[in-house]
Amino acid sequence: MKLKFIILFLLIYTISWSQEKKIQFTCSFLDDSTGNYLKPQLFINRNNEKVSIGETSANSKIGLDLNVSEILLELGHSNSHLIRIPINYHGKFEKQSYANYTFSVSKAKKAIIEKDLLIYCYPNDFQKNNEYQVSHFVNESLHCTKSLTKFINNKTGLVIPISDEISTQSSYQVSIIKENILLKSPSFFLKKGINLVDLNFYNNTSLMLKDSVQSRIVKKDNSSTIWVNQTIYFTQSEYTLKKEYFSTLDSITNYLKTNPNFTINVVGFTDNVGDKRLNSTLAEYRAKVVANYLINKGVSPKRIIINWQKSNSENNNIVESEKLSEFRKVIISQY
Repeated sequence: MKLKFIILFLLIYTISWSQEKKIQFTCSFLDDSTGNYLKPQLFINRNNEKVSIGETSANSKIGLDLNVSEILLELGHSNSHLIRIPINYHGKFEKQSYANYTFSVSKAKKAIIEKDLLIYCYPNDFQKNNEYQVSHFVNESLHCTKSLTKFINNKTGLVIPISDEISTQSSYQVSIIKENILLKSPSFFLKKGINLVDLNFYNNTSLMLKDSVQSRIVKKDNSSTIWVNQTIYFTQSEYTLKKEYFSTLDSITNYLKTNPNFTINVVGFTDNVGDKRLNSTLAEYRAKVVANYLINKGVSPKRIIINWQKSNSENNNIVESEKLSEFRKVIISQY
């Protein structure tokens, strides 16, 4: 009987552990007029149910899971003074993550200053040899890239206030470089409230969000390193880089930085439609736009040999549109 009780206890404990809150959010509420910490009543909305956490103090810890949709802050003694802060999750959050933030509260206005936040959580399985970065896209074009590594190294994560107008044309993508493999999340869009981003690795080697993609630039064969040629495809008559290839080019950038004696060929191609002279120019532009992307990421121009197809005679007999698309490309290979 005692053994059965122990087994039952372990089973209950295991189930309880599996349902553990995966985000430990440490927060404080500071009076913006006095600089003193407030002790408001704090609630969470879990599955549309208001759950009391009790009175807060400096560095109060809140256990969050994906069922918590908002934090509710009660400044007075009635719901008329209830401040609601929506919670948005970007990632699986199947492992422990950590976040912290001090909210500035205006008691006079009964409001929180800057409650729309982008928070990159500190991951539970952080490894110091990993590199973390976030890319910001506007209208699907790369706007800027910011390193998160030093913030993760300091075990602080990163908190960024969001402007009042959250643009639907603005998206973000997180990448982690680990052992010459670049793992990328799908793009995500910010929402009003707190946006928590998962930076953990998982057993299937995918990064964070569902359907994540990993782009390899090298593969290991015993102790040797083998270069894998990369092909970048373009839309007909265009030389604009497609967003889907940024991860491949970022992988090549990282590989070249870690292998300083390595040089690459970047060769542009076109199909056989239209004027040969214009096609040659288009092939040149395609090669140069790929090379410029790598150069802007920190690769020395001396390590990139640019070339392009001077004529399209090699595909003169190709007339099917689905075959023609195979020639609108740039090939990156070892020199």
